[in-house]
Amino acid sequence: MNETSENLQITILEKQIIHAIIDNPSLLFEDDIFVSEQAKEFQYILLTLKDKNMDFIEEHILCESIEYINRETVISVKNTDYQEEFFEDYKRKLYQKYLMHEFKINTLYEINKEDTDYDKLIKLNSDLSEALKTIDNPSSHSKNWSDMIDSHVDILKERKEGKQNSIGDYNFDKMIKPYKGIWTICGYSGSCKSTLLLNLLKTRIVKGNAFKSTYFNTELAESGIMDILLPSMIKESYDDVRGAFNDDEHIDYDTIISKAESIKDHYNKFDNFRYFDNPTVTLNDLETFNVQTRKELKMNDDELLVSFVDLLSMVKEFSEIGKGNKSDSIVQAMDRLNNIALKHNILFICTVQLKRTPSNIKIEKEEDLRKFMPDASMIRDSGGYEERSRAIFLIFNPYNVVHKNPCNEVVKALVEPIIEVTCVKNTFGSIGTTVKYYHNVDNRRMIPYESNEEFETLDEENLEVEENEIE
Repeated sequence: MNETSENLQITILEKQIIHAIIDNPSLLFEDDIFVSEQAKEFQYILLTLKDKNMDFIEEHILCESIEYINRETVISVKNTDYQEEFFEDYKRKLYQKYLMHEFKINTLYEINKEDTDYDKLIKLNSDLSEALKTIDNPSSHSKNWSDMIDSHVDILKERKEGKQNSIGDYNFDKMIKPYKGIWTICGYSGSCKSTLLLNLLKTRIVKGNAFKSTYFNTELAESGIMDILLPSMIKESYDDVRGAFNDDEHIDYDTIISKAESIKDHYNKFDNFRYFDNPTVTLNDLETFNVQTRKELKMNDDELLVSFVDLLSMVKEFSEIGKGNKSDSIVQAMDRLNNIALKHNILFICTVQLKRTPSNIKIEKEEDLRKFMPDASMIRDSGGYEERSRAIFLIFNPYNVVHKNPCNEVVKALVEPIIEVTCVKNTFGSIGTTVKYYHNVDNRRMIPYESNEEFETLDEENLEVEENEIE
């Protein structure tokens, strides 16, 4: 359709709507849907007459005229035929044209001239998607009380569904139930953030089709990821799998290869996981790849997709500084990531690195370890991570602390490889819960670790269930 034909359709629709309102003032509305200046002035005049409790007759209309309305305009409107039973249809069609008009004059002219062609296309794609979404549902700008209740009942149903969902990990399921949005797992360098994330992923892979996931990694190559995932799945040493001691003849590569192929065959029956094979990741990648995965895995709209991102701060939009400072860039990127999560029913579980641990502190006694405890204020570069996340977890790895910092040898010998994960933010639940994992360094496995005042022990029951699933 050419521009002249489009403008003619708009003009006819506007005249039909205004003529109907003049004949039946109860149809008057305040919604901003008119495109032409003449129609906008007509609407203003009729609203003014309504406030003055005056009839919508020609004399009154002309008395309130400002710039565009004259006798010829009024006659032209009254000469335009309409059918009152199609009034709402006229409004719907005009509103669609109004949205496209706004898209043209706003989006196309607001694109930053300094943006690359790629960035311009991303912005156009995003804005056009939102415009088309609104066009598909033109009544979304106006809701009555019944509509609002219906919408909130849908949200309550989502929360109910969230309560029935599971991350698949025994400890995390004790702390929190999954729902769409962003969770951030924060820790110092060496705190085992990536290992924890990969253990969460591994648990979902082995539990079957109900646990659908995607994985993005901005630091490790695929071989490094598999070196962490495989050892605990095939019950072989991490050092053996990655060939840390190539001169050592004790490494049985034939057995390792055979076990790796056996778990490939075993888990072929599940189609619940996709890996993004590129360390360079953008927000557009996070959206398009997850949308594609939902289609490939034949997911229903109400099924939650869990997407792991390690390390979030290395995603392109988080590491670049735009017109503002880096903090502003992170806030904007988190806003967009959250919109992607809500739009496509995705839970992003992301790692964020904290600032460096305190330096020049010698650990003389166990109490000194508390000085290395992280808190949310330490999130690197910006509070944007904290503000936009629906849940935040802090990792504390005392074992790593005593081996990286000056430490009394007695204290070092007492500290076991037990990692603490504390929930410090939970939009829909309680905070302050801490769970523990025993980190089996030999095969990079995180084993849930129960504790109370009387004893500390591995969660053997959960461990047995998990091993059965893996085997």
